[in-house]
Amino acid sequence: MPPADIAVNDIIELKLAGHLFGQQMLNVFHYRASTTGLDNTYYASIDSFVTAWNASPMRGSFLACAPNEYTFDNIFCQRVSPSRDVYRFLGTGANGTGGAANPAVEANACITKRTGHVNNHTAGVHTNVGGTGAVHLPGIPSSGASAGLITPAYSITLDLFALDVKSSVIDANTRTWIPCLWHRNNTPQPSSDDLIDAVTKVEVRVLTRRTVGRGI
Repeated sequence: MPPADIAVNDIIELKLAGHLFGQQMLNVFHYRASTTGLDNTYYASIDSFVTAWNASPMRGSFLACAPNEYTFDNIFCQRVSPSRDVYRFLGTGANGTGGAANPAVEANACITKRTGHVNNHTAGVHTNVGGTGAVHLPGIPSSGASAGLITPAYSITLDLFALDVKSSVIDANTRTWIPCLWHRNNTPQPSSDDLIDAVTKVEVRVLTRRTVGRGI
C-alpha cells in the first residue's frame, strides 16, 4: 500500500544534490506541513511541494549564490516524521549563476538558521534540541571573498537567499509548508521547531570533505 497522505505537522526533507569539480554536494532543508491540502495521496502531496519549491524564489537565489561551475543535478523529497517514506525525485540540470568559482573549492559561504531555542538545553536537561542550524553553500564565486571575509556585494546575494530560506512555501493544493529545524535525535521522539530567522555569516567557511564509503 502507498504511504498515508501528509498530515498537519508532518515533516518533509528536501535534498538539493549537485556537484562542483567532481565533488558531490548535498544541501538539506526541512519543512513542516502547517495546513491540510486539497490533494489526497502522499505522492501527490510531495510532488506538489517539489513543484512549488522549484518555482519559488529560493531556487533562483540558491543558484545565484553558487559559482557557474556548480551543477544542480537533482531534487529528492520525502516525509521523515512521524514516519520515513519513499522519496520522490526530480532532475534539474541547472548551473550556478554567481560567477566563476574560487580556486579554493573547499571555501564556502554559510547561512545560520535560527529557531526560538537559545541552546541545546531546556531547564538544564539536554534534549538534543538545538536552536541553530547551518546552510553551507556549494563553493563560492571568486568575487565573493576577500581576505577571509564575504564581500559586500556577495553578502547582498546571500541575504536574499537567507530571506528565502526562512520563507514558507504554499503549493498548488493550498498547503502551507513552514521551514523548520528537525531534531531527529531528540528523545523520546523526534521534534521540530519553526525557523524565525536566517542570517548570513560574514566569514568565509571551509567545507569538510567525505570519502564515499569510508565514513570520514
